[in-house]
Amino acid sequence: MGKLFDSMEGVETHVQGRNILMIDFMNMVFRNLFVSFANNPLDKEFKDWKHMMLHSTYLLVRKFDTEQLLMLHDEGSSWRKKVYSEYKAPRAAGRDASPIDFDAFWKVMDEWIADFKEALPNVYFLHYKSYEADDFIGVLTKELEGNNIVNVSTDKDLYQLYKYKGYKQYNPIKRQFVKMLNPTADLQIKILVGDTSDNIPQVKKGVGPKTAEKILKDLDGFLNESGNEEYKKQYILNKQLIDLELIPNEIKNNIKKLYYEADTQPFNGRLVYNFFSKKMPKALSFVQEFNECFKKLKSFKELKR
Repeated sequence: MGKLFDSMEGVETHVQGRNILMIDFMNMVFRNLFVSFANNPLDKEFKDWKHMMLHSTYLLVRKFDTEQLLMLHDEGSSWRKKVYSEYKAPRAAGRDASPIDFDAFWKVMDEWIADFKEALPNVYFLHYKSYEADDFIGVLTKELEGNNIVNVSTDKDLYQLYKYKGYKQYNPIKRQFVKMLNPTADLQIKILVGDTSDNIPQVKKGVGPKTAEKILKDLDGFLNESGNEEYKKQYILNKQLIDLELIPNEIKNNIKKLYYEADTQPFNGRLVYNFFSKKMPKALSFVQEFNECFKKLKSFKELKR
């Protein structure tokens, strides 16, 4: 195991556990898609995107001396839409207005995932209908606390996980770790302010971070003050949508089951070579370095030995 995580400020700590890398998969997909499209909008087969995904994954696994890799994937409509029908509602319209042909891209992405999983059966690729990557990352970070967990994502909702020892979030755009001194207060501010990217409204019109900090000094008083019934109702809704502790128990239990019962298999260099030669021939020049990196990845059972 690499000695990667010296003690840092706040709750960031080094623990004597395994080096586990969690990748917010769709977060990575869109980052690479927008860059590849901007560089080459005529790439209708998304070949550049495929190579960027492969290299991005390889560089992250190598950078963090990874012993176990979890690729965590949103799957379909979120269960949160049943709680709040307008959750992430504008995103579909944004894709429809995009110059990217998403109907063609989804097919390419699904094929790439299938090929990647076949080539690397020692990698966890977890998804389930109506679950979001946030759900997997939140549940499994708590479940695997005591290990050195790096989550690669730009999603600020996941800052709340800094309350778990050994957890760190790496921002791949800024290429640095997120600093988070008080994840509990940060979560409460996010609940009060809402999240425009997920279409979650403010608890009260005009509430920004500074106002939220003032409200937090007497949150109970604010929520229970006469005339604030609608604010309290919105706060409860926002908390259910954002606070990962409030993921329904049925979902939490199923996520743990999906992880512990995943059909992972030992690394097989021949499978990787076949994947490169048939699907990514231009990347064959670095297949040896790729193999040296990915053959270190192990399943839960193998890490426990």
